[in-house]
Amino acid sequence: MFSQAGISLAVTLLYSGPIFVTLLSRIFFKEPLTKRKVAALILALLGCAFVVELLPFGSSNLSFSLIMMGILSGFFYALYSIFTKPITHRYSPLTITTYTFLYTSLFMLLTSDLRSKLYLFREPDVLTSSLLLAFVSTVCGYIFYTTGLKHLEASRASILATIEPIVAVITGVLFLNDVLNLFQTVGIIAVLYSAVLVTEKRTKATQKRPVHS
Repeated sequence: MFSQAGISLAVTLLYSGPIFVTLLSRIFFKEPLTKRKVAALILALLGCAFVVELLPFGSSNLSFSLIMMGILSGFFYALYSIFTKPITHRYSPLTITTYTFLYTSLFMLLTSDLRSKLYLFREPDVLTSSLLLAFVSTVCGYIFYTTGLKHLEASRASILATIEPIVAVITGVLFLNDVLNLFQTVGIIAVLYSAVLVTEKRTKATQKRPVHS
């Protein structure tokens, strides 16, 4: 998907995942589909599209197969939340993440050409980057996300996770001398406001909850 359609389209279609999570959570977990949640979902998706510069001037010359590939990536990405949510009260986030990546690693070893590239790990910069990518960007990210699933509705957690491309863009500005344009700034504000929408109601409900002595 990334190699054929470009990073902006791939990221935006991947973040169709919250749509599937919201709909599937309604079916399987009976989570309410509120106006606030729908508005947050739309804002998050539009914000991501602006941040990765798919909107407002992105290319529209896309094949049906590429669009379907992107939508399917969002769907399968969403299934992690659906499969994981029911077991978060039985197992710890660390246990769930450990088994997730154990089986993922076995599958990748069997289906990829990794063994022929092992010599590359002799290079210190490759080994360091690989370890950071594996443990910081991937494992830690999934542990925190799985922890959020334990305490939040799956749909809310999925919408909040759209903050990921925002962090990537801001990191680029702070450390790689990237420059934000007006539309990216609007996108960041939209995603941040979507996070406010999905958390505000929960916060108010928590504050109104009676305290038993």
